[in-house]
Amino acid sequence: MPIYEYRCLGQGHTFEALQKFDDPPVERCEVCQGSVTRVISISNRPRNAGIYVFDRHTGRDILHDD
Repeated sequence: MPIYEYRCLGQGHTFEALQKFDDPPVERCEVCQGSVTRVISISNRPRNAGIYVFDRHTGRDILHDD
């Protein structure tokens, strides 16, 4: 089950909710009962994993060669 992050529109509180894909979105803040919006979270995927940059003229791996 994914964890969704929400932000309160009135006071700016943030909280997470563990929900199924087909569950309806949370509509009220856990703290003040105000309206909320779902926030797009940054993933935990390692940065630059599987990304390679090669110089076309020399064939060097720019990220890993010194």
